[in-house]
Amino acid sequence: MKYNNFQINIILIIRLLKLINSQNKDFQIICGLEKCDLKGGKCSINLNCTCNKGYDTLYKYNDLKCNYKKISKFKAGILEFFFGFGIGHFYSLRYNFAEFKLSLYLFLILCCFFSIYQIKEIFNENEANDYPKTSICVLFSIGLFIFLLIWQFIDCLLFFFGFYLDGNNIKMN
Repeated sequence: MKYNNFQINIILIIRLLKLINSQNKDFQIICGLEKCDLKGGKCSINLNCTCNKGYDTLYKYNDLKCNYKKISKFKAGILEFFFGFGIGHFYSLRYNFAEFKLSLYLFLILCCFFSIYQIKEIFNENEANDYPKTSICVLFSIGLFIFLLIWQFIDCLLFFFGFYLDGNNIKMN
């Protein structure tokens, strides 16, 4: 009987502290043995810190529970859909994928300029011997473009369905 009264008193004290500090969103409270960020979590009845929807715990910077706002998979998917050159990956902190995809797009642009230059040279000089070189360059550019479009479509689906984790290895919201 004394244990239940003690537990009820602790819960009342915690709720009173929450009420007093409701204006300060950066206030931390101790739930049992855990420090809980009231911005992203709350103390449950069993004195554990329970994260609100859209928050998780990232121990990279401190030992505070519910201190990390999750990245939106919908926003990342939309960014990747409209800007296929890796912006969705940059938004979700997946820098290695973003840089690789951006470099492939830059390489595609370089190949297109090279193809256009080659085609103009051929039409200006009317040399039949250079057609195979130009064909290979143009075909490579077209193939790379199709590959990047397919990759962009697959990336969008993987973002929307929540397959990807963000750059901190936390599931996106």
